Amino acid sequence: MLRRKIKRIQNFSESQTQMVRNLERTLQATMNKEEKEAQDLEALVQQAEQNLQCMTQRALKAESNIEKLKQEMSFLQAELTCYKVENESLRSGQSTNLGAVKQHVDVALQNLLRVTNHAHATIHQLVFGAETLTLVADLLKSVGRMSEVEKEDEVTKQT
Repeated sequence: MLRRKIKRIQNFSESQTQMVRNLERTLQATMNKEEKEAQDLEALVQQAEQNLQCMTQRALKAESNIEKLKQEMSFLQAELTCYKVENESLRSGQSTNLGAVKQHVDVALQNLLRVTNHAHATIHQLVFGAETLTLVADLLKSVGRMSEVEKEDEVTKQT
């Protein structure tokens, strides 16, 4: 009887030992599985953090580009306004410019006429002066001849 009890206890003990081993294996497998899942979750979290950093960098770059584009757009709008004002000025000034050009042409024509008239007067004075100089030269020649004739007369009177 004792042997039977011991045998039952041994069988029970062996079955309990077998059950503990099975439970240990199951526990180990579960722990391995949970560790793998934890590693996978950690890798997923790291990937999400990297993606978040990339998206943050892209957002910062996009904001920077937006600021640059806003500044450029503001500059271009100011330049466009200046060009519009200049264009309107040129359009309205076109008729004014034609009037100014005509006025300048008239003034230049008047000045040219004055210079031409003055040139004619000067040429007339030069011609008159040349005629006068010719007359004076002729008179001086005549006086010179008269002086020669008088000298000859004196020389002949003395001889």
